[in-house]
Amino acid sequence: MAEPLSFVGTILSLAAKAKEIVAGVDKKLLIASTLAVTVTTVILGGIYFIYLKTPAGVDTPESPTLGGLDLAKYCSSYNYEENDDRFCTAEIDLDDACSWQYDAPDLIAEVESGPYSGDCRDPQGESLGGISDMPGYCKANFRGSLEVEASVVEEEEKWVCRTEINMGLACTWQYQKENLQAREEGGIWNCYE
Repeated sequence: MAEPLSFVGTILSLAAKAKEIVAGVDKKLLIASTLAVTVTTVILGGIYFIYLKTPAGVDTPESPTLGGLDLAKYCSSYNYEENDDRFCTAEIDLDDACSWQYDAPDLIAEVESGPYSGDCRDPQGESLGGISDMPGYCKANFRGSLEVEASVVEEEEKWVCRTEINMGLACTWQYQKENLQAREEGGIWNCYE
């Protein structure tokens, strides 16, 4: 039975010491310190619940939906003819590619057996050789694209220049605002602040 009394005695003695410490402290300082701790706790708690506890995909007041993304307009602004949900694409005019490759006007591309068999010929029909730098042709013709590549569309046996669409950059282009986010929802891309 002596133990519970000694525990109560310890608590009472600690309470008396705390009372002595508080009595020696300036009351204005004690109130200001308590207020500062309370305000800090409220601010940090608010930040935690707003930014860390917001479920993914839920708009916060800071990120309203601006609207959908028009990829066709975005791609055509860089002179691409087509797009899908990943790439802006333009078919390569092989005659133009030959003229670019050999720096000569009016060259004609003759394709015998598929996209890898092109031969560039002058107006008199003389062979100059094939096109060895399709990526260079694409870079020269689509300078506004960050990364453009030459690729063969096997099903159609044609060469295309294409660039992967950066959806965040497309949002910035369309809405003329910086630091936008693009999110795909149900197969549709939307832009958010």
